[in-house]
Amino acid sequence: MAREITTYAHYKRVGQTPELLAGWIDDAVMGKFPLVDIKRTSFHHNTETSQDLDVLETTIATGYEVCRHVEVVDERLPLLCWQERVLIVHSPTLAKQQFQGLEKRLHNAQQKLMALTPQKGRGKRQINNLQVLFQKATAIVRQYRVEGLLSFDYECQETVEETYIGRGRPTSRPKQITQKIRYQIQTVIRNETAIAQAQKTFGWRAFVSNAPKSHLSVEQAVSS
Repeated sequence: MAREITTYAHYKRVGQTPELLAGWIDDAVMGKFPLVDIKRTSFHHNTETSQDLDVLETTIATGYEVCRHVEVVDERLPLLCWQERVLIVHSPTLAKQQFQGLEKRLHNAQQKLMALTPQKGRGKRQINNLQVLFQKATAIVRQYRVEGLLSFDYECQETVEETYIGRGRPTSRPKQITQKIRYQIQTVIRNETAIAQAQKTFGWRAFVSNAPKSHLSVEQAVSS
């Protein structure tokens, strides 16, 4: 019955899976479970002889495996339960890609944040409302998926302009005082602690299967 429900599946980031994956990663980093090398075997034709093949083993990932008991409770159905294999795998190639992707997003977000408040100049739109500044900044960090990884310092710049109303000598005319406010982002700051915490999960994935090892090895699961 269980095998009809799932033979092999990649964990999606829904439900409790992100929290579970974080715990599994912590277990690996803390050395709670020994990591094993996951190798891929490839065969290369030997040019010196047409009969022999060169066998090359490459480590593509490391990881460990745990088993857990799963139950599906539905009042309309009989109780379903089975044992699942959970494969927690770290791929250096994937980690590198994710690291580069994050650095690119951080850089782009920093550039966009600094561009929110350009220096005064013709055609340079200024932000004179603090709430608007925060709204635009929040939209940028969400767009680049770097929430909690960047912050910024800003200052409020005020200028006062005096102009005379009407015609005649300045001393005999009333003054009009205009106060202008603009906000200027000074620096964008990387939260290195939060960034390091995010990078800790890079390259890690969780796979689940109820197929026995004789039918689906770790190498086969990862290569699927």
